[in-house]
Amino acid sequence: MRQRSLGTPEMRLRILLAVDPGLGRGVLPPLLERHGFMLAGIASDGSEAVGLCGKLRPDAAVIDFSMPVMNGAATAAAIGRVSPKTDIVVLGDRSEAHYVLGALQAGAKGYVLKDSIRTDFAAAIRSVCSGGVYLSQRITGERFAADQPLPALLPVPLTARERQVLQLTAEGHTSLETARRLGISRATVDSFRNRIMVKLGIHRNSGLVRYAIRMGLIEP
Repeated sequence: MRQRSLGTPEMRLRILLAVDPGLGRGVLPPLLERHGFMLAGIASDGSEAVGLCGKLRPDAAVIDFSMPVMNGAATAAAIGRVSPKTDIVVLGDRSEAHYVLGALQAGAKGYVLKDSIRTDFAAAIRSVCSGGVYLSQRITGERFAADQPLPALLPVPLTARERQVLQLTAEGHTSLETARRLGISRATVDSFRNRIMVKLGIHRNSGLVRYAIRMGLIEP
């Protein structure tokens, strides 16, 4: 398991914020300082967050699930491509399972409810930067059944391209349309779709649609 210095004076964790202005300029910077973290930068939207992560390579990025230009899940996936060593914590208003699992599926390692920031924020950063997964207590307490422990509910990891093919398929695009949108061949799209079905244990497109809805990739 990867370990880092967790906010020691010698090597403080560098954190990028991509959240709404009230949190990014009012609430979170003082919390970072109080807990020994360093503010690496502030982004105003998902696209800017991806660019800054590629340039600054922060230890962790705290991103808002509901962000302009790119939502939290899309931003998390893009950050994973440009700065794979940056751990991601998503802040969200919603605690429904498909929102949480959608963020984790995209590459986030933490999901903190905004009304739990003051109690969960520092713990989430320390947990993900130590190689763990962190969810606000209310999520695990209210949204996940006692007979379904969290590891069993975590989504099967898909690559960025597999997620694109899954989303376009779930939106009703044909293999040819998906191929044109992604700039790949139809045979490659079919190969990706078959690989996704094997990974997920799904055998019909209708099952892919239900999975995509559950993961928050498309709206029901």
